Parts: sequence; C-alpha cells; structure tokens
Amino acid sequence: MIAFVALVVAFVSLFSVFLYEPATVTDETEVFTVYFGLTDTDGNAIDATTAMNAINDLCQSYDLGFTTYEAFGGYVSNGTLITNDTLVYMFALTDEDTVRSLTNDAKTDLNIDSVMFEKSLGEISFI
Repeated sequence: MIAFVALVVAFVSLFSVFLYEPATVTDETEVFTVYFGLTDTDGNAIDATTAMNAINDLCQSYDLGFTTYEAFGGYVSNGTLITNDTLVYMFALTDEDTVRSLTNDAKTDLNIDSVMFEKSLGEISFI
C-alpha cells in the first residue's frame, strides 16, 4: 500500500513538472507605471498611507501584483510649478485595460487631481 501511494505521488509530481509552464516573458512585455499625485481636486494633500492602503486594496480586488514606492514630483500648469508627494505603482504581466480601470477607480475613490500613466516595453524574468 505504501509503495502504491509513493508511486502515485511520484507520478503526480512528475506530471506536474510537465504541466507547469512559467509565464513566457520576452522583451515585448508591457510594463505599466502609474504616478498618483497626492493632491485632491481641491488642492489639499492626500495622506500617503491612506492612499496606499486604498490602492493596495484595489490591486487585490483586481488580482494585480505590484511594486510601489513614494516619490516627490511636479508638473507645470499655466506657467506654475505644481509639486506634490506621489505614489508610484508598477504593474507587469497584466493588460493595459485592467491597469487603466484600477487607475480610474483610484483616482475617483481618492479624488486625485493628477495621475500620470506610462507604458513601456521591458524584459521581465524571475530569478
């Protein structure tokens, strides 16, 4: 009986090796970076921790993995430099529509004034 169980476990293990197929990633992989400016539409600062928790929850609801960090940035509007704290989120191994939907939800939920969306091609590998 033990030999039979061992044989079944060995077979399943060997079979899973053939079925396992890691994500094929080439230098044509799209990588999306979203810069959430932490200023609301009324010009008030948005708390970074509150925003990060809300966006992380959205990432979970969209089943998206991500990398995030805090930054400081600015843009020029009508000749005036507007600066603010920024949350930067990077997404890979997903599609543009999903990331844009998440971004729109975050912008609406947090009443964010400025969001910059970047799409680039990159090579992704897991080491």
